[in-house]
Amino acid sequence: MKKFILTVIICLFLLPYVSFAESGFKINSATLTPGYDIGLSLKNAKKLGIDTINLSVKIDIDSIKSSKAKISSEEKENLKNSLRRISNKRYRIFIELFPWINDGENVETEYNPSNKRVFFRTWAKCIYEVLEICKDYEIEGLLIENNFISLYQYERNWTKIINNVREKTNAKIGFKINWWYNADWDPESYEYYRSLFNLSYLRKVDFISIPAYFELADQPTDNVDQLVEAWKSSKRYDRKQPIYEQIKRLSEHYDKKIFFGEVGYTKYRGTTVEPWNYSLNSKIDRKEQAAAFEAFFQTFKDSEFVLGYSLFQIGVYDSRYYFMDSGDVKNTIKYYIKQ
Repeated sequence: MKKFILTVIICLFLLPYVSFAESGFKINSATLTPGYDIGLSLKNAKKLGIDTINLSVKIDIDSIKSSKAKISSEEKENLKNSLRRISNKRYRIFIELFPWINDGENVETEYNPSNKRVFFRTWAKCIYEVLEICKDYEIEGLLIENNFISLYQYERNWTKIINNVREKTNAKIGFKINWWYNADWDPESYEYYRSLFNLSYLRKVDFISIPAYFELADQPTDNVDQLVEAWKSSKRYDRKQPIYEQIKRLSEHYDKKIFFGEVGYTKYRGTTVEPWNYSLNSKIDRKEQAAAFEAFFQTFKDSEFVLGYSLFQIGVYDSRYYFMDSGDVKNTIKYYIKQ
């Protein structure tokens, strides 16, 4: 009897550190984007009740054509401090290399380095430098790529990086592919989605990350039922895109679970139409924002092919994607986290 009680106590103590790959339970995380306030981030993480923090590491790239990636000394010190503080709070940790192109003026989907050889060499070096800093911490997941659409085709390079990373860490490796749209009335719009089924290196990673910026509505709406239906058949431009089924099909093809690496909706009207659009210039609509989050959770909460998600974001107060200043949004998210 004493042996049984001791075993139970040990299991309860170790529960927060159980690897998601073995336990199978979903990841409830939130992202800290470059420029995050670690104090604010930890405060918000506690309020939400998440179990994992997705920690971005800023990788400087001068322009969309520049080939060299690098981590500043300041960012390395910031990473060390953040790891210590997050670990002390017993959160599980995901690490995400976050391209900071032209001081944040350009997005990673625009990136196309002029010298691919230099890029892969310096990008790999950044990954290894991050792993060296993280060696004294238990890292659950590592996202080695971040929406570099123009570079998906370089299979030998990504395969080499994945194999090398395997030798340096026990963290589960993820690869982030960008979201997509298509419509039956536009056959060419399927080209990108179809290309995602021909990336052999995705069979070598542990999970596939996708930002959840799929266009759902054709007009702004706070009707949750309509938004849930739109995940099955997008209303945007009457595309009838079967988003849910397409994501599931991709998961099944590679036999990998899906991690929604960015689940973010701005507080501005139209976020259900263009959730990717951080420059929406319209009136604030918290009901639409809350409805967008709720529709996401209702759609995917019981999906076996989904590993989890990362809320975007909780660490930069003046960001358009910051949602912690809305009671409706917070309560919606907390409800599903507690389930």
